Amino acid sequence: MTRWSAASFLCSLLLATSALAEAKQLMDDTEINTSAISVSTPKDISSNTTGLVSPGETELPDTLWKDMKDGDLERLLQGITGGILSPSLRSLAVRTLAASVEAPETQADLLADRADALLTLGQAELAARLLAQVPQGYRTERQEQLAYLLLIISNEPEQQVCKTAEEKLAAHAEPFWQRWMVLCQAKAGETDKAQLALDLLSEQNEFSEFFQKLAQSLLTKAPLSKLPEVVFFEQAAWLHFAGQQSYLSTQQHPPLALLGLIPAAKLPESWQSLATAYGVHENPLQAPKPPAFQPPLSGLQLTGDASPQKKRTAFLTYGLRKALELPVSQEAEQALQTAFYEAQGTVLSPAWRESLREAANRGQAGYVALLLGSTLTDDINQYAPSDLSLAVEALMKSGLTSDASAFASEIMQAARLPE
Repeated sequence: MTRWSAASFLCSLLLATSALAEAKQLMDDTEINTSAISVSTPKDISSNTTGLVSPGETELPDTLWKDMKDGDLERLLQGITGGILSPSLRSLAVRTLAASVEAPETQADLLADRADALLTLGQAELAARLLAQVPQGYRTERQEQLAYLLLIISNEPEQQVCKTAEEKLAAHAEPFWQRWMVLCQAKAGETDKAQLALDLLSEQNEFSEFFQKLAQSLLTKAPLSKLPEVVFFEQAAWLHFAGQQSYLSTQQHPPLALLGLIPAAKLPESWQSLATAYGVHENPLQAPKPPAFQPPLSGLQLTGDASPQKKRTAFLTYGLRKALELPVSQEAEQALQTAFYEAQGTVLSPAWRESLREAANRGQAGYVALLLGSTLTDDINQYAPSDLSLAVEALMKSGLTSDASAFASEIMQAARLPE
């Protein structure tokens, strides 16, 4: 396995800046063009409905958030805590997050939640473009912070990074900006100021072991000791700003947003399979347009000596045909119905199934899309046929028929893999 040098890693990130250049320029242009003419206050604009594409462009209904209760959407967005291995569910989640559609009335910062979820899924460029839709003077504090992290990773000059942090800290005494000022002061050799600020953060319990070790390394000029695993995009930004690209490149499971910013051909060898598995370089807004999928009737045939794989194929064929509203013979119904619900696989909770059914029956496509994207995240062969079939049924009932067909086809293809 090839280990990257700091120089090689930095070079790859420099090449990656083209992915964010358009969004960054839009951010800059927006700030310049609106500063002289804006007479409204940020409260006059809600960014929650802002998006990159209309629902119709991505095979989504206009009533994406139909009858959504206050708080539901926020919980669903915050439930996306990692990548999605299923290409069809991943595509659906990303298109849902990027859609421009009327959102439910809420005090939550849904645009920041959506951008954060896109980062979690490895779609950093889309997150940057989404944030750039809001003029800088109208962004919320959290939107500003996410945009700031993206600019750092895209190699914003250090002087500008620290100037922004200083200005933001003067306006908002937020721990986020305090942490960045510690790093800026430590890099600038202002040891006393940085140590004082670090002590203040410690009293407030506003930094992690990860940040403390990194800050102390900068303050003492000592080699960086082993850190906890890099989990969050902000941690990757800290390391990048601190010149620790070499250390960052040793991580086995870095934040997917970082992978999405590096061209596929330039990824460290240890990251390539991860990037491929989670589709960080795919065209995320291209909606599936598969022909109507019909699990073949031959898959329903099951003998007493059938292998576990053939049994699973039969159960999936049975469940998916019913979910897609396709006929199943009475003979197959009698032979498979009882065993179908006893088939092996990870079974999700009754509460999950109830929530999914209710949302589907109400036609809440957005709810269904995000619930599936935040739960069916692993290899789909691990899940019970009954839960996978319910997922396809929910997609059908909520009006996401193309996605239902795409996911059903994916499920059957995965089930036919060699044992």
